[in-house]
Amino acid sequence: MKRKNRAYKNDLIAVDNALKEFVLQDNLKITKYDILQIFHRPFSIVYKIKIQFGDGSNCIYYLKYYQREAKKNKLDVVERDFNTTQFWNERFKDHKEFNVIKPVYFSKEKFILISEESKGQNLSELINKYGQLFPARKTQEELLKMLKLVGRWLRYFQTIPIEDKYEKFTLDYFLDYLEVRLNRLVSNKKLDFDAQFKKQVITFIEEQWKKGEIDKLGYCYVHADLSLSNVLIDKDSVTVLDFNENETGLIYKDLSRLYHQLALLLNKPTFGKKLIKKLQAAFLEAYGLPDAMDKPLFKIYYLIHMLNHLNKNSRYWEHGFVENIYNRWIVRNNLKKIRKLVTEK
Repeated sequence: MKRKNRAYKNDLIAVDNALKEFVLQDNLKITKYDILQIFHRPFSIVYKIKIQFGDGSNCIYYLKYYQREAKKNKLDVVERDFNTTQFWNERFKDHKEFNVIKPVYFSKEKFILISEESKGQNLSELINKYGQLFPARKTQEELLKMLKLVGRWLRYFQTIPIEDKYEKFTLDYFLDYLEVRLNRLVSNKKLDFDAQFKKQVITFIEEQWKKGEIDKLGYCYVHADLSLSNVLIDKDSVTVLDFNENETGLIYKDLSRLYHQLALLLNKPTFGKKLIKKLQAAFLEAYGLPDAMDKPLFKIYYLIHMLNHLNKNSRYWEHGFVENIYNRWIVRNNLKKIRKLVTEK
């Protein structure tokens, strides 16, 4: 406990020093700052901070503090994230409806990145707050409007021209990516996922790839983590968070990612299947591909998201007894959906 408290105090000292350096670049002085919220993430802590300046003005910033695990893996991760976010801010800064966050400062040595507060409410929180049980028709219409905004944002995002060379995808890329993940599932003795089913999954991907007409698809930038929690909605505008690097790929990666995120809401019995289907349809229609689920390459990506989620939830040894009761139910449902997708004709 003492070690944890000491680490926490050291983190706050790093935050304090970074804020002082941040304002010095504009010759400002901080008279006071308050930490409004703290968000704990796997490799970082995000602080929502209200700063009061010497001239009487105040502003809210988000300070991301990269913890030790991130430092060991990538010493340049802060600078990379700053440059990537700045890259996207330049391309979205004049758009009124579609937005990304605006970075204002980073310290490579202190592993800190500061960005301005973006307006809006978290889409995941909004859907969980208003979409459960029996939402009124007007509430449903508001949620559908939000998903349409996200669909249009993604379409616009994918029109940004790729500036650097990119590597074209091959079938081997997908198979290599899945090999380790499939082997983990097969080796999990508490999971009904054997070598024969692994073979079925690979055969399914190979068959879909043949139908996919890969050469006719354009490549685009991909967000790679387009989740409900990385989207802010503010009336008629949408802001997307957490760009890590300028990754490129096929249009279906982000599209299937958010579609799958919506599907995961059905793991909660308080969400109605009919509403989730409407939200998925609104997202795909606004994007411009209402029949995406019929596209072979979309199916490949969707299957990959499902397998990754299955891997995560079936690692029972990482969770407590009560949590695993719920996880086992999710795993059974997820396996059922994977089998249905892989065996469908």
